[in-house]
Amino acid sequence: MVIHTQATSPPPQKIDLDKLLGFLGFGNPRAATVFIGMEEGLSPDPPLREQLTARSKFPKLIGLKESSDAHADRFLLAERPAVQSTWNIMIRVLLAIEGRHTPSLDEIRAYQRDRLGAVGSDAALLELMPLPAPRLPEWPYAEIVEVAERFPTRAEYMDSQLTVRIEALREHLAYSPKLTIAYGSAYWPYYKQIFRGVSNWQRRGVFEVATLGPQTIILTPHFVARQMNGQRGALIDLALGAQAV
Repeated sequence: MVIHTQATSPPPQKIDLDKLLGFLGFGNPRAATVFIGMEEGLSPDPPLREQLTARSKFPKLIGLKESSDAHADRFLLAERPAVQSTWNIMIRVLLAIEGRHTPSLDEIRAYQRDRLGAVGSDAALLELMPLPAPRLPEWPYAEIVEVAERFPTRAEYMDSQLTVRIEALREHLAYSPKLTIAYGSAYWPYYKQIFRGVSNWQRRGVFEVATLGPQTIILTPHFVARQMNGQRGALIDLALGAQAV
């Protein structure tokens, strides 16, 4: 006699939304140089639930390479990785601070693969909002029940979490990193709220710059925005000026 059993689907992978919402970014928790973006880009691979399951195990800050389960590995694990366009500017700033002003493309690739966002480095890559998305208007979480139950729309997510995140970043940065670069000009008002009490913002071309005690804060357009065309050298000069303060 043959007994037929009904196949059962494996249970869905567990997602810890509170852990996801507490995530700050990548790199050294006491980095001298900090970059802040609006939110992390979302790669199409691996699938979203798989990425969120991996992210549910992340501490508040993790090494970028150690987070590769939640990213497309072509940027982090390949021997000669494709240079990610936003990271490219960050790496050039960081190498200039080390005194390497004209790095080759292979040097940039090697830095991205081996050093960018490493816990033992002197830099950190933080995000204003914790959940990655492919583009800012999009909300890819409608089918992720753990997220959709609390935040059916992006607007509800932003309303709930923006103030919380501003406070979390302000608390984290209380150790006073030497240089903070926050990018994405549409979000400058939010970034300025992180640095409560700063009133000495000065316009420098397409940038705004301020100081807070030993810190220099630079607000920039997004690194891949049209406004940044021809501005990479000016940003590097501002970053180097912060090192001399």
